[in-house]
Amino acid sequence: MAEPNLKSIQSRRKKAQSEYDSHKPLRDDAFDYAIPYRRSANTGSTSKGASRVDKAFDQTAIVSNFRFAGKLWKDLIGDEPFQIKAGDILPQKEKDELAGPLEGISKVSTGMMSNGEFDMAFVEMGLELGAGTGAMLILEGNRKKPARFVCVPIDEVLLEAGAYGDITGIFWGRKWTVRAIREMFPDGKFGKTLRDLEEKDPEKEVVLNQDCIYNSKTDRWDFIAWSPEDDETIIKTKSSRTCPCSRLAISACLAKFMAVVRLTWQCPQSRRSTQRNG
Repeated sequence: MAEPNLKSIQSRRKKAQSEYDSHKPLRDDAFDYAIPYRRSANTGSTSKGASRVDKAFDQTAIVSNFRFAGKLWKDLIGDEPFQIKAGDILPQKEKDELAGPLEGISKVSTGMMSNGEFDMAFVEMGLELGAGTGAMLILEGNRKKPARFVCVPIDEVLLEAGAYGDITGIFWGRKWTVRAIREMFPDGKFGKTLRDLEEKDPEKEVVLNQDCIYNSKTDRWDFIAWSPEDDETIIKTKSSRTCPCSRLAISACLAKFMAVVRLTWQCPQSRRSTQRNG
């Protein structure tokens, strides 16, 4: 695949930042009164040791949000998050032949998600979803952990709206040590500045941008990891059919939201269906 254009990404980031800033008052209210423990200390708006509940006059919204996140996990994930089955587009004979192998894949996938990391990321995402929007980044892992699940703090995320009211760009920036960035991307490409820091000061914290952008020409999503320290070098890029950063938005009706989630798990020849009615 052709390498994404970093200058274009930077321009789209700037536009998304402007949209993010326009909603800051609403987001601040949510952090002050509903999800104070989810405010990021990496954005500069608060410190790691700052008081988080000094504005909330009671715990109603805070406790309700924790209950919401827990119930969401129970209803949508629980003991068996999904099953993979052959879709109705196939003849019955082929569906019967695929039933056994797909059941095995379902069990392996469930086992892969049952390591605590997914559950923690989901509940953290659920807390932020209760205030409007939640996001989880799902990345390729290693042999021991084939997939890694990271809840992306919503006050570190910039969103880009598409032509049809959908999301075509998700931009996440956070400071990490150069050592940690190398651990995330052991085969990643470092520019001169990051190479020098890796050799001389690996504990230096620098901004790492991890962006997910829809490419309409290829009908695929591009994941791009890069740092402003070397703004002409892409550390890691990968293309996929689905967005690696799952972003959920709360609906006016929770039942409608759950229905939307289920629909997004379906595809023509394989169907993931939850066993709980929510």
